[in-house]
Amino acid sequence: THAYIGQNHIREKRETRMIQDMEEGFCELVAHKYMEIKGETEQMRYIENNTYTKGKIMVLLAAEQKYGFGAVLDWIRSGEDVTLNMDHLERIRALNGKQVTSSSTGFDGLYGGSATAAMVKPKIPTSLSLKSISGSGTHRFAMINSTTFEAQEKAHIRLGETNVLVQCIEIHDDSVVIHIDGAGANTKLELASH
Repeated sequence: THAYIGQNHIREKRETRMIQDMEEGFCELVAHKYMEIKGETEQMRYIENNTYTKGKIMVLLAAEQKYGFGAVLDWIRSGEDVTLNMDHLERIRALNGKQVTSSSTGFDGLYGGSATAAMVKPKIPTSLSLKSISGSGTHRFAMINSTTFEAQEKAHIRLGETNVLVQCIEIHDDSVVIHIDGAGANTKLELASH
């Protein structure tokens, strides 16, 4: 990913140079997505819990979940701000002085085509699994399948051929309590043992 940034002269072309932690966070995001494709959940957890990017990996994971990888890549290429934070994820759409409402560039756009799709076709899970817990205090995050949640947040998660609406009710040290739309009772998911 550093080679991609260098070969495409992103540092030089960007009107506002992003801070180093954001560049490192983006590199970690790409590594995280690759580990997800490979099914390496332990490595995904390691990336999320590593303090190397000073929390920027979690900001980019949240932005990617909310706006898509294409929006993250667009911001890396021509974002208006030097950094992003959890309180203003919508700033990922501010590109060179204009607010963008959509992006067509996906993860494959990083490689200039569908090379990654040809390499590995991601396996779609058929059940919910707690992959990781990160953050601290009242600002914690839980990754269920490939979706990152804060407490009380809702999102659709793809399971097999359908999408289910999941709400993360509580985040504990090694488990979460969730509610699946249409289910009567809440469900507890625990981190898989290493």
